[in-house]
Amino acid sequence: MAVLGRPVPDDTALPMSPQDDVYFIDAEPAAAKRPGSQPPRRSKIPLFGRRRGGDATLAAETTVTQRGARRPIVAASLSLVLCGAGQLYNGRRDLALLYFLTETLAASLDWFLWRLWEPLVRLAHVFDIQPTDLMAVAAMGNFLFVMFVAANAQQAYRDAAGGSGAESLRQPLLSSLASLVMPGWGQILNAQPRKGLVLMALFLCSAYAFGVSLALPALWRLLDSSYQMIFGFTLTNGGLIALSAAVVVYLSAFYDALLVGRRQRSQAF
Repeated sequence: MAVLGRPVPDDTALPMSPQDDVYFIDAEPAAAKRPGSQPPRRSKIPLFGRRRGGDATLAAETTVTQRGARRPIVAASLSLVLCGAGQLYNGRRDLALLYFLTETLAASLDWFLWRLWEPLVRLAHVFDIQPTDLMAVAAMGNFLFVMFVAANAQQAYRDAAGGSGAESLRQPLLSSLASLVMPGWGQILNAQPRKGLVLMALFLCSAYAFGVSLALPALWRLLDSSYQMIFGFTLTNGGLIALSAAVVVYLSAFYDALLVGRRQRSQAF
C-alpha cells in the first residue's frame, strides 16, 4: 500500500491527519514500475469531497428549502389581493401569469356586459333568449370567478407550505382586522387555511345570493317571489336569509380570528 505514491510497510501505522487533508490511495504501486507496462490511472476520488453533479443537487435542495421557508400566509394574502401575486411570490411565474390573465379576462367580460347590456338584450331577442337568461349566465360566471379567487389563494398557500405546516403570525389584532376585510383571511393568518377557506366560501356564497336578490330582482323572482319590508327596503325572504347568513359568518370569522390569535400568542410565550 502506498500513500501519495510512497510505499509504506503494512505493519507501520499511518499517522492521523487533520480532517481537512485529502489522501489518494494507489492500490497497485508495483504495476507502475514493471517494464513495458503503463502506470494505472489513479482515480482521484477525494475522501472528503463532492462528486460530479453535487453543485446542481445542492442548488436544487437549496431552492426547495428556500421555497418551503417562505411564509404561506404571505403567499395566500397576496393572491387574495391580486390573482397570481402569491404564485409569483412562490417563484411560479407561468402559473402566476395564468391566474392573472384569468382575472383580467373575467374583469373584462364584466365591463363588456355592463357597457353593452342593452345591445346584448336586443340581440338575445333575435334568438328568443330572455334577459333573465342572460342575467343567470352572468351571475353564474361571476360566482365561479369568486370561487376561483378562493382557490387561487389556497393554491398559493399549499405551494408555499410545501406539504409542511405554516407558522402563525400570532397577531390577534391583525388577524381580526383581516377577517373584517374578508372573512377567512384572519384564519389564514392564524395558519388555519381550511377553516379560513370554509368561512370564506360560506360568506361569499351568502353575500353573493343577497347581492343577486337585491341587484337582479327579476332573476331572483324566478326562485322566490315573497318579500318583506325592512327599514324601507323591499327584500325577498330568500335574500333576507342570505343576508342573515352572511352577517353570522362575518361576525363568527372575526371572533374566531381574534380568539385563536390570542391563544396562539399566549402559547408562544
